[in-house]
Amino acid sequence: MANPPGKQVIEDGELRFRPTDVDPDQTRAQQVLGLVRHVRNNLFHGGKFVSAEQDNNHRTHKLVAASLTVLKCCLTLAPEVHNRYER
Repeated sequence: MANPPGKQVIEDGELRFRPTDVDPDQTRAQQVLGLVRHVRNNLFHGGKFVSAEQDNNHRTHKLVAASLTVLKCCLTLAPEVHNRYER
C-alpha cells in the first residue's frame, strides 16, 4: 500500500504510469483487491511483462508475487471458489 502499482496509460504515444488513487471510503480489502486488478490489467492489457530486459524487473516480480499471495489468501475465504480453482 505504501508504493502501489500505477495505472498504465498512453500519453503522447508513449506508455506511462499514472499514480493510483486509493478510495479512502473503501474497505482495506476493496483497496487491496483494486490494486491487484491494476497489476493484472497492466500485465495482460498493457505493455508491461515479466522479462529480464525490463527496466524495473524487480518491482514487477514483487507486485506479481504480492498479488498472487492476496489471491491465494482469498481462496481460503470462499470454499466453493477454492474447489473450482483446484479442479
